[in-house]
Amino acid sequence: MIWALLPERPPHTPEVPGWPAFMRGCVRYRQSLDEQCPEAPRTTQEYPQQD
Repeated sequence: MIWALLPERPPHTPEVPGWPAFMRGCVRYRQSLDEQCPEAPRTTQEYPQQD
């Protein structure tokens, strides 16, 4: 688990949103990029999967 790599232990296990809320946040983030950086180059390359 990624948290094990931290030099100090977090005080508690972090909370994560459920998938629907997470995906809404992703969409809002991507929309904000279009608004704030409309001239940014676009790519069709996908991120590699990590197992």
